[in-house]
Amino acid sequence: MHILNKLIATLKRICGGQMVTVFLTILVVAAFFFGYLQRPSPETTATISQPAPNVVTIEVPVEVITERVVVEYIEIEDQTAALALLEQNDELKIRVEQLSVSLAEAQSSGTGVAVTTVVPPTETAPAVATVTFKDWRLDFTAENNIANYTLTQKFSIVNSVGRDKDNVPTNLIRLYEIGPNDERVLIPTTETTTVAVTGNTPHFYTKLTVQGGVGHAGGEQRIFFATPWLKRGNTTATEDTRWAFLTPMVALSKEEQSVGIAPISFNLGSLARQPLTNLWFSPYVGTTTGVTINQTGFVVSVTF
Repeated sequence: MHILNKLIATLKRICGGQMVTVFLTILVVAAFFFGYLQRPSPETTATISQPAPNVVTIEVPVEVITERVVVEYIEIEDQTAALALLEQNDELKIRVEQLSVSLAEAQSSGTGVAVTTVVPPTETAPAVATVTFKDWRLDFTAENNIANYTLTQKFSIVNSVGRDKDNVPTNLIRLYEIGPNDERVLIPTTETTTVAVTGNTPHFYTKLTVQGGVGHAGGEQRIFFATPWLKRGNTTATEDTRWAFLTPMVALSKEEQSVGIAPISFNLGSLARQPLTNLWFSPYVGTTTGVTINQTGFVVSVTF
């Protein structure tokens, strides 16, 4: 507080008393714009678990899976496919909260009768031997040393999303090939990697809101108006926000008004096992002259 008073006094000598108020106003407005242009990102420390055989879950502390998350946590060989799927979700305005990549391996064999047709040579053309083979999956033709085939396969994908006993998101995928008479043949899944958002890790964010409340400063009761902008919480919802910092405030009474800040504010509504969702407690530091700090107190407020 001594340093702040000294700074304001210096500004007063340089700029004059009225310019101090203008300077502080510009500083607050600049802080708002800086907050909106430089939104702090949540922490990106991931938690890796193996909730089921051949299944790996990577929990990332963000609210939605983005291209950056895919590039960071998905194997490079699968990134193109994952990003294409992410783009399709974005076009449909879908927030992606889990993304899975599964690898499967299958070998198949069959037998049947191959039909061989031989066209004898002529004076102008050599002999032609044609071999054809066809079953429900493969249509194969070879003419002399040139082979052509058409492989036709149909698949069924069964997927379950849940959580294990440790509350780890778990995605199990089963892949089946559809055979003759709609028979389902299991193709073993050798590896599944799921990237899941947690969305509930506390982080800093900026969001301008308006609050009003009552409190005590300068020896009397006052009505307060505040504009919190820099906050920390699990999400941007008020009930999930626990802290606010450097909140500009205006305090009104019958005799005078003052401007100041709440260095830190705590949302009592963020505490568990109580009915409140939006009740803030803040210390207050302000001035009625625009020159020196002459108001201290506390405020209880709510978000409009």
